[in-house]
Amino acid sequence: MAADALVARVDVLEVAARLWYLPVYAATLLLTYLLTARLARSPRAGLLAVALLVVPSALTPVTWVPALATDALLPLSPSQVFGLPVLLALLGTSVHLVRSPGMRAVPVGEWVLLALFAALAAGAKSSILPTVLAAALLTGAIRWWRERAVHGPTLMLAAVLLVVLLPASRFLAGGSAGSTPGLLTGADELTALKRAIAQHHAHPHVVTGLDLRVLAVLLSAVVLIQFSGVLLAWPLRRDPGAVLLAASCAAGSAGLMLVHHPGGSQLYFMRGVLPLVAVLTSWGATHVLRRTAPGAVSIALSAVAGLAAWALVAVVAAVAGRHRGAHVGTLPLAVALLVLAAGALACLLVVRRSPRRLGVVAIALLAAILVPSTVDAARAGAGAATSPASSARLSAAEIAGTTWLRTHTPARDLVATDVHCLSGPTRTACDARAFWVTGLGERQAYVESWGYTDQAAAAASNHPGRHINYTHTAFFDPARLRRNDSAFIAPTPALLARLYADGVRVLFADTSAGPVSASLRILARPVFSDGTVWIYLLRPAR
Repeated sequence: MAADALVARVDVLEVAARLWYLPVYAATLLLTYLLTARLARSPRAGLLAVALLVVPSALTPVTWVPALATDALLPLSPSQVFGLPVLLALLGTSVHLVRSPGMRAVPVGEWVLLALFAALAAGAKSSILPTVLAAALLTGAIRWWRERAVHGPTLMLAAVLLVVLLPASRFLAGGSAGSTPGLLTGADELTALKRAIAQHHAHPHVVTGLDLRVLAVLLSAVVLIQFSGVLLAWPLRRDPGAVLLAASCAAGSAGLMLVHHPGGSQLYFMRGVLPLVAVLTSWGATHVLRRTAPGAVSIALSAVAGLAAWALVAVVAAVAGRHRGAHVGTLPLAVALLVLAAGALACLLVVRRSPRRLGVVAIALLAAILVPSTVDAARAGAGAATSPASSARLSAAEIAGTTWLRTHTPARDLVATDVHCLSGPTRTACDARAFWVTGLGERQAYVESWGYTDQAAAAASNHPGRHINYTHTAFFDPARLRRNDSAFIAPTPALLARLYADGVRVLFADTSAGPVSASLRILARPVFSDGTVWIYLLRPAR
């Protein structure tokens, strides 16, 4: 980053704001590789896990049905990016603990390291500790059921995580942040169910409540089947480390389906454990292929399974397309669910009867899952396999304005700005998460954005039965917002004097966010202009 700033002569803060996630991504991929290679005792397994994590999500999940929570490397969520390497470090330590023979075999330093990783996880992403704690409890329960004895290190692991979680949930995570218990809440974020709910409200006799419940169950099952690659780790079920990883994946899935958040943040329960899904899948695949190398029969069977699944999906989609209505999405999903469930069941049955044939069935099952996805992705083009470009990119003028603000005003100056929405002009209902004026300008704002405030979360939670995103709620102090915005739209000497009395010294105006009155050039002192950005200094009242 320093070299980039020196060579390109770009401000260091701007370079850091644009590239900060790259070294964190590198740490995530490195830890994914190291953890997998250590557990599977194979560098190839580590490379496979990294590939599963970085390949575009359109190629890995079952994309011929709606995908959900398949993108772990999500730059729009800094806490998600920061949380992934911490999660992997925490799980690496935890796996060693659950594998240890007893308390005496664990040095004190390892418990200290565990507590430090747990504290880092609490500060990085609030969904990590509950997930790992639930996984530790489930692992301890399974081990007790198998051995009829309490495993001390696993119990101590859960105790340390609980001790860190209790104060962290109050002081770092802000409590539940509007989260409430729910059932199959992950499916609520899928477009198919949202459309069905809209049809239900418009035509309750055509799309009944029972239809919605059936569709929610099918969608939820398909969402979870997208991560069915972890079934490859079934032969490792006697390894406590594999049990802990599988329990973490199960806990992430449970959080996705049983927690409702007004902003849809329950998705991060599943997104957070995607590296563990990659680790467990690669570890299991390496173990299976090590025991049964794929031969001509395996390759032929996988080709047949993949082509058959692709043909089945095409036929079902064509049949469903002729009957446009409430059940358009239900039929393909039901068939997809039955096919994949039957394949998973066959895989388990073969494991029990003849473990040597697991490789053949596993490869065929994966081909049936992946071939339709890759065919559709190839048809749509490479662009469809990646996330769309963000519409909230900053212009050169906006970056130049924040640079001037940071370098030419006192650090304690309070700034008023008309920028409140993540993208586009300011409007009544918008995504109120535009924090770039204060973030790059390094100054506090009179009013900027409020999407992550406790008041916004509370406002979204006050509408039972309605899915209102807390990022789109109205500002909790309308009078303050009105004063702020009027300073740009219809300024008066009295209004600017009031803002000055409240501590405001700088007005940061962006005409792309809304109209800016020309009288500001008279009532305040213009000190910067570039493109859509104008900066004014307020004068003290006379």
